[in-house]
Amino acid sequence: MTSSLTVNLGVNYGWQTPPAERLGRYTFQILRDTGEFVTAEKFLAARRRAAEQGEIYNPEFAFLP
Repeated sequence: MTSSLTVNLGVNYGWQTPPAERLGRYTFQILRDTGEFVTAEKFLAARRRAAEQGEIYNPEFAFLP
């Protein structure tokens, strides 16, 4: 190590809400490829399975009115 070593630490937080249309109705988040509804339980389970196999789970989402 040298005296020019720099360590940066940070925290990032974001909140994303589903889009709403002009009449205030909400949309459902789905998987773009299969059209399956996304729930936290299903998403986290799939992400865990992928991580256990050394893979990355990063599906593309879409919204269904």
